[in-house]
Amino acid sequence: MRETITVKGLSSGARHLFHILKDFARGKNWPECWPFVSTLAEEIGRCARTVQRHLKELENAGAIEVIRKDGHANRYRVLLAVSKKISGVTPVSGVTPVSGVGVTPVSGVGVTPVSPPSELNSIYEADTLEAAQGAEVPAAAAEEKITGEEMGTFTKSVFDQLVKLGLPSTAENEAIVMADLDWAREALRHCKKRFASNKNPVDSVARYTAGLLRNPSKFGYVLRDGRWIDPDRPSGPTTEELMQQEAVRRAQNQRERARRQADDEKHYADMKDIWQRLPEAAKEQVRGVVLQESPLFHKCGSDSQEFELQCMREAFSLKRRAWRKKQLEERT
Repeated sequence: MRETITVKGLSSGARHLFHILKDFARGKNWPECWPFVSTLAEEIGRCARTVQRHLKELENAGAIEVIRKDGHANRYRVLLAVSKKISGVTPVSGVTPVSGVGVTPVSGVGVTPVSPPSELNSIYEADTLEAAQGAEVPAAAAEEKITGEEMGTFTKSVFDQLVKLGLPSTAENEAIVMADLDWAREALRHCKKRFASNKNPVDSVARYTAGLLRNPSKFGYVLRDGRWIDPDRPSGPTTEELMQQEAVRRAQNQRERARRQADDEKHYADMKDIWQRLPEAAKEQVRGVVLQESPLFHKCGSDSQEFELQCMREAFSLKRRAWRKKQLEERT
């Protein structure tokens, strides 16, 4: 995969859907998630066909991998992360070059063109450690440049869904949603989960929804890096936990290598013991078979150790079990 893939032709809707998938993939299952298409459509405020088109666009761009399996829901593996790079030079507006007039720069004097930077959206490889720690930037407001019309449409969709759940349709509540759309999405997810279960029903849905939206701390949420986070929601292992996991893996690999080394040494000792106990006539027979199977290798070189080792393997092979037993019994 290329390290950098330009997304100049990638639609803003596809980039927005990519951030939604990253939010779903956070936690111990990183970088995979498996939300339904209907759930994604509800999250971005579009129809299912639009979601499928954006998924295909992300897959073609190499941002996600769609794992398809018969009889199971599609799994989406996040491969890349979207970030912004400031690069390129834009000509200064209002300056028209005069034709026919040559401009010679003065030697020794550096000339730096003054021009506004242009924003180029690029997709880079995902930082697994940062994603595992849950240090994702708010998906709807920080990582992508959404036009004002699209932002308004998505904000209206989130607000309408909150109103359907019981939020009073007031200008103040709508302003709260517009001010922090990322928290509004989290509040919407919380309310859906809370009202879907029949355990401990709330006295007033409207009061509960409005209180959650205005005072998240009263409902157990904590403000971390400018974002309201549910501490009970898994957000992936910490740096210390990742280091401990890496240490455990290294210890397991070291034990596995030591076990394989011990098995190889025992196998060689068994082969050597059988070879030394065989009569000389049986050894000559084995040497003849080995020379016949690979004559060029053994006749053109002088590697006696390799030849002896191959003869030991041949004598210790499973196909010669009965022959080996007979030769040892005859010698005794």
